[in-house]
Amino acid sequence: ELDGKLRAAPNTGELASFDKCAFSLKSVRVEQFCGLLFVNLDPEAKSFAELSGNLEAELRQYCPRIDDLVFAHRHNYEVASNWKVLIDNFLECYHCGPAHRDFVNLVDMQTYKSRVCGIYSSHISQAAKVNNSAFKFEKGDVDFGYAAWYVWPNLTIWIYPGETNVSTLQMIPAGPERTLENLDWFLPQTEPTKQLADAMAYMDEVLQPEDIGLCESVQRGLHSRGYNQGRFVIDKMLTHLSEHAVHHFQKMVVDALGATIR
Repeated sequence: ELDGKLRAAPNTGELASFDKCAFSLKSVRVEQFCGLLFVNLDPEAKSFAELSGNLEAELRQYCPRIDDLVFAHRHNYEVASNWKVLIDNFLECYHCGPAHRDFVNLVDMQTYKSRVCGIYSSHISQAAKVNNSAFKFEKGDVDFGYAAWYVWPNLTIWIYPGETNVSTLQMIPAGPERTLENLDWFLPQTEPTKQLADAMAYMDEVLQPEDIGLCESVQRGLHSRGYNQGRFVIDKMLTHLSEHAVHHFQKMVVDALGATIR
């Protein structure tokens, strides 16, 4: 049945003690959040709405038309790196200046701030440069610089300047040193405009390859016999150079594993 109950099973009419109710599909919790569906296999877990706190309000602040968006395109990537390395990379912009020339030309890094809150962290710049080397745009519904969020454990949500858009990047572990990435774009219509197509091309052809190359290099470096551990660089102003969001993520990993931080 549509509710998961077993309708019938051939040759069970005379089967002793056969109870159709005992063979229903297992129920799964599904929640809708800003048009996205979140699935949880734990029936005892708190709801996503409760866990995510102010995240929905923040998304709606930076994308008021989020309910009107539709799925437009998916890019897939296979990365030779552990998924936690990819999350670490997203959560700091310490590397942005040396590694992402076009991104720092697009976003006003002086207004870039990162903040942690419960199971997520925000990464927002209040201004963007219309004349930049990443992609051309005119100020529209998205009239700030850049907004992105990390959501525990492996989801990131992005909003670029220009016409209304939301993209999600999910990092799915496929082994100790292999991750599958799904980059989904949600736009006002399935066919992107020229400006949105340019933004999508920048993400797919420039920013993603830059980050993937960095993360695969870090993964190789973790095998070095000279590597022990790094040091968090954190500042009180929570600037783009501060790595407090990385520390926030790594603490959640430690807590999930039931371990302790020395």
